[in-house]
Amino acid sequence: MQICVCTYVVYQSFANDFSVRQSLFTTCYPINKDPTDEKANNIVDIFYLTYLIKMSELVETVFFVLRKKFNQVSNLHLYHHVSTLLIVWWGARLYPGGIALFPILLNCIVHIIMYAYYLVSNFGPKWQARMAPIKPYITIVQMAQFVLLIAMCCNLLSPYYCKEGPQGFGYVFAPNVGLVFFLFYRFFKRTYLATGHPTPLSRRTKTSTIDCPKKSLNDDNNNANSKKSPKVKKIH
Repeated sequence: MQICVCTYVVYQSFANDFSVRQSLFTTCYPINKDPTDEKANNIVDIFYLTYLIKMSELVETVFFVLRKKFNQVSNLHLYHHVSTLLIVWWGARLYPGGIALFPILLNCIVHIIMYAYYLVSNFGPKWQARMAPIKPYITIVQMAQFVLLIAMCCNLLSPYYCKEGPQGFGYVFAPNVGLVFFLFYRFFKRTYLATGHPTPLSRRTKTSTIDCPKKSLNDDNNNANSKKSPKVKKIH
């Protein structure tokens, strides 16, 4: 269901002329508040639909707590879902459109990837084993999302940005994105780097360290064989 709803949000965003280029590389992307503009009203609907999505994610977290599945509820999990719900609600009421739609679009794209991974992993242990090496990349994609959002906030809060832009949204959103990025990086470091879980960096390191011992072992075996051969001749 999450995949379908997020796909619908992405489709509606572009269908109503949302511009990623204008969000990141221009100094003015104001909110269209014209009540007679159909596309502007459709974007408002996207904000409220996203709010319902975030509400369902928070309800899921509450059920985890009630069922005492505390291993699935971390401080990162709880803070991320609560803060995202509040910011989406606030954005839907005050800044429904313009550059403020970019975080929703980007988050839905990331959630499509993430929930597709969960869907395939639920096909059974065999698929879980196949998908396990992809897990670090999911977190990397999430952190890349926050880097783009930080870039958006820097653009929005620059002194060159037009006064029609939602600077108030940026002042609240930027610190939250920075904190969430830090929490996700700490999770990535503790879960994958500290435990030796395969990552792009660890694989390169592992390859370089494995190749050297193989050569030394082959050399040792060759030396051992050369030492053993004279003994065999002497015995005969």
